[in-house]
Amino acid sequence: MNGSTSVRPADSKVSTRILIAIDVLAILTFAVVGGISHSAEGPVSWLMSAPRIAAPFLVGWGIAAMVFGAYPRTGQIRVRRFATNSILALLVGDLIAFGLRATVFADTVHWSFALVALASTTIIVVGPRLLYFWAMTHRPLRDAQA
Repeated sequence: MNGSTSVRPADSKVSTRILIAIDVLAILTFAVVGGISHSAEGPVSWLMSAPRIAAPFLVGWGIAAMVFGAYPRTGQIRVRRFATNSILALLVGDLIAFGLRATVFADTVHWSFALVALASTTIIVVGPRLLYFWAMTHRPLRDAQA
């Protein structure tokens, strides 16, 4: 037994497939909630606009997640590194998304939208990732007492 029992590397219980599903659902949630808050036309309108809102964020996240290692290749990653990789990927992914919105989608990216999107995607995307990581790697108290 080594002396560092307070910080534990992830093991094989952290699934890349589940992380991808969490990320896609989180970004789609961001898009739907944004559509609801900005549309007075009803559910059909915001459900129809959700893919257009989500697409640049999904592309940006996908690129940045690969670059910054947001999907651990091995089970040996600590929570601090996992959180750092996730936050860096999110920040760069959002910047890519803003660039795509402004160029490919020809949408205006106002500074207030950028700030709200950065804050909300940080909570909506990184929060569930960290909860999942913690749940899969946390040692139950009964194991620590043994």
